[in-house]
Amino acid sequence: MLDRNAVGRDLKLSDVFSAPVEWRDDRFDIASDRGLDGFGGPVRRCATDEASAQTAELRLANNFSRLTLRFGEANNSDSSDSEMLVRLVGNGAFITSKQVKFNKLESMTVPVVGVNALKIQVYMTGKNCDDNRGINAVITGLRVE
Repeated sequence: MLDRNAVGRDLKLSDVFSAPVEWRDDRFDIASDRGLDGFGGPVRRCATDEASAQTAELRLANNFSRLTLRFGEANNSDSSDSEMLVRLVGNGAFITSKQVKFNKLESMTVPVVGVNALKIQVYMTGKNCDDNRGINAVITGLRVE
């Protein structure tokens, strides 16, 4: 469970209830932004269903009102043609999703009032998605208020 003291700081992988085993905390380069603190790792499957997602789950315990995050593909991704899709699900219900192309950094801010279990689902999508090359997904600036 994420403690109320998490407000005002960037969350790390250790704050996440569950995450893909290959993901790690690190400093990442996305486009011209260098050394971004965050977490992430490989995504090798195209978006087809929830089972194909790499999922990081937060347990918010209904303690927060808003969640903000930034995301993109690390510069060292194998594929520069594939895109990254981030889908947010709260208490089993779809909240929102957004796609980002290689060499871009996107952000989302969503209300999380009454949300206990929040899933950040990450997929690979776009042109040449099935060419067996993956992306290195990065979540940075993950904060709760």
